[in-house]
Amino acid sequence: MIKPVLRHPALVGFLVLTVLVFFPLRAETLRGPGGLPPGLVAAMLGGMKGESLDARGCARLGDLRGCFGQEGARFREAGKELELRAVAWGREGRLEKLRWRRVGKDGNREVYRGRGIEAWWRAVPLGYEEGFELLRRPQGRGPVEVELEADRVGRKVGGGLRWGEVRYGKLWVTDARGRRVPAELRAEGRRIWIRIKGRGWRYPLRVDPLVWVEQAASLPTGLSGADGFGTSVALSGDGGVGLVGVPGTNNGVGAAYVYTYENSTGTWSAPVALTVPGGAGVFGASVALSGDGEVAIVGAYGTNNNVGAAYVYTYDVSTGTWSAPVALTVPSGAADFGFSVALSGDGEVAIVGAYGTNNDVGAAYIYSYSGGSWSAPIELTLPSNLALGDGFGVSVALSGNGEVALVGAPDTNNLTGAVYIYTCTSNCTSATGWSSTPVTLSGPSGANGFGSSGALTGDGEVAFVGAPRTNNNTGVAYFYGAADLDLVFDAPSAESPGGQYTEQAILTNESSYATPDLVLNLPVPVGTNYQDFSVTSSIQSSCTPSSSSGAVSSVSCDAGSLAANGGMVSASLTLGVPSNTAAGTVITEAANVANTSPFLSAQATTAVAIVPTLSGLKDETVAVGQTLPSESFTIGGTGTLTVTASSSNTALLPDSGIAVSSGCDTNGASCTLTLSPASGQVGTATVAVTVEDGYGQETSAGFSLTVNPPPVPTISGLKDETVTVGKTVPAETFTIGGTGTLVVAASSSNTGLLPDSGITGYTSCTKAGSCTLTLVPASGQVGTTAVTVTVEDGYGQETSAGFALTVQAVEGSPSMGTSGGGGGCSVGVGMLLGLLVVVGFKKRLRGRRA
Repeated sequence: MIKPVLRHPALVGFLVLTVLVFFPLRAETLRGPGGLPPGLVAAMLGGMKGESLDARGCARLGDLRGCFGQEGARFREAGKELELRAVAWGREGRLEKLRWRRVGKDGNREVYRGRGIEAWWRAVPLGYEEGFELLRRPQGRGPVEVELEADRVGRKVGGGLRWGEVRYGKLWVTDARGRRVPAELRAEGRRIWIRIKGRGWRYPLRVDPLVWVEQAASLPTGLSGADGFGTSVALSGDGGVGLVGVPGTNNGVGAAYVYTYENSTGTWSAPVALTVPGGAGVFGASVALSGDGEVAIVGAYGTNNNVGAAYVYTYDVSTGTWSAPVALTVPSGAADFGFSVALSGDGEVAIVGAYGTNNDVGAAYIYSYSGGSWSAPIELTLPSNLALGDGFGVSVALSGNGEVALVGAPDTNNLTGAVYIYTCTSNCTSATGWSSTPVTLSGPSGANGFGSSGALTGDGEVAFVGAPRTNNNTGVAYFYGAADLDLVFDAPSAESPGGQYTEQAILTNESSYATPDLVLNLPVPVGTNYQDFSVTSSIQSSCTPSSSSGAVSSVSCDAGSLAANGGMVSASLTLGVPSNTAAGTVITEAANVANTSPFLSAQATTAVAIVPTLSGLKDETVAVGQTLPSESFTIGGTGTLTVTASSSNTALLPDSGIAVSSGCDTNGASCTLTLSPASGQVGTATVAVTVEDGYGQETSAGFSLTVNPPPVPTISGLKDETVTVGKTVPAETFTIGGTGTLVVAASSSNTGLLPDSGITGYTSCTKAGSCTLTLVPASGQVGTTAVTVTVEDGYGQETSAGFALTVQAVEGSPSMGTSGGGGGCSVGVGMLLGLLVVVGFKKRLRGRRA
């Protein structure tokens, strides 16, 4: 379908979209943006640095001068001026008047801020970019509009406006997710409205129109109308270097010219011709530039009787000249090599399409620059569905880092067409480093020639694909965003022979772009006839098992196009492990998703292992201070085992006081625990013992450790004591028994006869053995008291005993006072009174004698 046309260089102009293949979406004709679709202009604007504004907020782009002040923008071209300013925004019919606050310069932008809206102007090689950021959703219903006012009436041209040579249009609107938002320009008199259609968009919305003047390139001399100037074009990353292919000039030899944008004058330089190698044919049919514009590649697919060629040129900044051409190695058997070319952003990775190879099945080759030379070609794996005449390689593209490649095949699928996305997953200079199964973007319904042209953004996550034969050659271009996919594949870490395990795959898409047609693959491990095979899925009807040697070997679930913003597919695979499977066998499962970029896969591992066993533990009971016997037990399981133990009562038995014997790590091992309780502590602790096999399987058992207090303290040898008043009480000797430090206390029941302070000598009695009490009754008191002696051992245990102390009067002496409420006096009152009278009389008598 396509090849007869391609043999005539003068007719290849209809494939101009094939040059949109370099970093990132920079292709542009030198006639300015008038002939470019808004989407391509928007993509180009995103990568352009822009011109700096002078102190007055002005810049010049060729013949068009723009100045930006408080009230908006003023443009001057060929002596004529145009003023343009935004005056209102909101819902149609209820617009809110704008009161702008000029924020000032932000980099190369002049920024303004209004209520719920921001705006800016900046100068770029394509023209003056006006931008609006609609920060919030306006209240009410109906289309959202931004209203502008011009100082004179413009003429409607296509989807924009024109004042003389000054143009306004190329409107492009996106929401916060990056989705294209339908919008249009309409005008009445001097009023202009940017109308945004539909609803459900996520704010903020970004609105990007452009002001420009058509600028014709300075054509090289000697060209004719059949030479095809502009059949292929390329721009550098900042838009300052342009490359134009002229494949039909010089009787079909071809040519390519470099243009440089001069910032000082705002104009493009005169063309500089790249050296055409001898014998070249259709040189300039395809061109590409590196991001900095200092590396160029030119395809010449008519060279050597349509075997083809591709040449690389390097710009020497110090001399201002381009190098001689370096020819890339043409693979054996290639045909129409160089029909399409692309470069990475740094110019060190190239891709060349050779659509005529193998009877127009086609081919595409990757080259890498290293050590001063270009590598041998790496051929990308052909998709399995391609047939003769499908034209794989008619278009090619590379991401900025050279790790994502796009190849178009516009005549496949009955001329509908398709493009294929390849990803470098490891070493990009090796054939094995590139994905062998590309992502397929099939042409939409009704498309024709889909993949005749293609481009990738710098990060390789957005593709732009042309289908020029659609709608009776009217043509359509399509945007595709890379999905943010995540694949989780989970499985139990271990399963016993004869058991079942289930693995689950979950695939989600969190990007704002729907995916292509995805297939979720769940291969079944080979080497064992798994029992009870089953699969369940959220897309059950689309899951198809395949068999090998009479056993199910894999399951493929056709997930279709996975919806954006959380679209999800899940599938579970259940396998029965044969009972004769050897313990220690590791089952490795891998899941992958076909038609994704980059290649997406996940892995799960299940070990066949006997669940660990633990036996022989028994409860232990000891008294405090006694040595504990070792706790013996036996373990079982697969592989290297790990035994751990912990205490529920760390005050009684710290975890550090539990030691596992060495060698306790294999199936059938006899193990012991050495237990070291805290000194002097009593109580009960539960000791938990766990054995783990390294596959996530574990078994736990426990036993109790009880540490009882020592025997209750004892007291012996106490005896009653009787003394005469005034006499010393003999020492009370007794014996105490108990464990550890003992505390002796003593008290009197009759503190008038024997105060507690009169009982001493027992405080130093802290160990089991003989003790002595010293008793000192109150002076002159008689009576009886009960003395209680207590021994406590520090564990809350105590023992008490007692004896009686009696203090009596001297026999035959006058009666004395008693303590504690005894009988009456033993000396007569009359005798005492008489004695006192006698004594008093004698004192008076001596007084008189004196």
